[in-house]
Amino acid sequence: MTCIVAYKDENKGIIYLAGDKCGSNGYTKDICIEPKVFQNGDFYIGYTTSFYMGQLLKHAWFPPEKLQSQTDDNYLHVTIKNSIAKLFRENNFGKHEGGYELGTFILIYKGRIFTVYEDLQFFENKNIATCGCGEVAARAAIMMQLENGEIVDIMFDKLFYIVSQIHVGVSKEYDLLEIKL
Repeated sequence: MTCIVAYKDENKGIIYLAGDKCGSNGYTKDICIEPKVFQNGDFYIGYTTSFYMGQLLKHAWFPPEKLQSQTDDNYLHVTIKNSIAKLFRENNFGKHEGGYELGTFILIYKGRIFTVYEDLQFFENKNIATCGCGEVAARAAIMMQLENGEIVDIMFDKLFYIVSQIHVGVSKEYDLLEIKL
């Protein structure tokens, strides 16, 4: 399900975080009302895999405060990671017989873009991050449009239209956040 895209435009000083509005079981799809991209405290999140995971991150997760003695990396890779793992564990998200199987999401913090994978590893992306069933098509579409000098204001319309034509789990309708650097 889903296509989430983050793009950092350093010239404009903006990170764009976009998420399609599709809900799908792999065979059928519908348009969901609740955006898959949102802000929670100092964090911006775009999620895929599970609506429950997104609802937990948006409504049940209260990001812990960063200690003055902590670096941003220590805060993210230890405090935030452990906080999210605890949230999922306490709410039985991703639990199965062999352990935990979680979802994937993009997390933006202080102008840095991370893809957070199912094992809660944080992979820092330079300027573009994508996740969901449409991630490869979305990355190709955004890179091609950037190469051709596409204007960002219409780039996402084209991107989500193209990816929705390829994947049943992606819609052309999307939500977009603009995050100032």
